Amino acid sequence: WIARLFVARPAEDATRAGWDLVGSDEDADALDDVRAALRDVRLVHGRHEMHGADLALRQALIWSRLYGGAAILLITDDGLPLSEPMPERPGRLLFVRVADARYCWPVGGDVTKLDGGLPETYAISFTRGGTVYAHRSRVVPVLGEPLPEDQAEGRNGWGDSVLTAGWHAIAGYQQAARNAARAVERFA
Repeated sequence: WIARLFVARPAEDATRAGWDLVGSDEDADALDDVRAALRDVRLVHGRHEMHGADLALRQALIWSRLYGGAAILLITDDGLPLSEPMPERPGRLLFVRVADARYCWPVGGDVTKLDGGLPETYAISFTRGGTVYAHRSRVVPVLGEPLPEDQAEGRNGWGDSVLTAGWHAIAGYQQAARNAARAVERFA
């Protein structure tokens, strides 16, 4: 239950009251349309289906804290393959899928570009549905705890779990307790 407290509680607290999109007055109509679409979006997870983008964001935040990252895949009715860029007017958001960093791999990207080498595509593997290749415009990456670049590269660009620091502290405590027990045994 302690791990759940570290992982899930902040994500649940952050999304409990919901969230909103903010933009200029010129974008008001478009934002209203997006808000309505987000309320109706379906989160598909295995055989289960839930409604609301809040659930997808909460799940992505929890998994990013647990596994160092997550990706929200946006499925729209634009008629294009997922590997193609999302059009400027993508149509209706049909549903989203969330995958944790263990099942998402960046493909391509060039660090000399202005985008800083962001991947062109993500390979995302789902238990039900196989592996899909999605253009980066269709994926919302949610990074875990920041890592130095060389360590992040070893994790396919993702971050670290919030449990890593806690795990090291617990392991140190356990070692100290074992050492103290040995010292007591010697003097007993």
